[in-house]
Amino acid sequence: MFDYANADVENEAELEDDEAALESDRIDLAIKLNEDASTYECAVCGDTRASVDGPELFIADSWDLVCDECGRKYAPQLMALMDLGAAAEGYVVARDAIVSVEEP
Repeated sequence: MFDYANADVENEAELEDDEAALESDRIDLAIKLNEDASTYECAVCGDTRASVDGPELFIADSWDLVCDECGRKYAPQLMALMDLGAAAEGYVVARDAIVSVEEP
């Protein structure tokens, strides 16, 4: 029979286990300027990817590249910054192309 009097105790233990698991899965990542476009293996999942010149996501204390999927999983805020930067860069390129077409 279920012990309703101690139901919270079991749930608290499960919550603590979940929090400990999340902290053990934590990976410190950083945005760094990549000066060498190449293929690489993601330092987290091992998938082979292609990198570009410019800002990329790396393991914080090394130059090991991290793929976008792992970046979104482990550092969603950093990936949002990178997406915002890419969108802004695309806007500037498009704006400059429109201005140059309109000028004689």
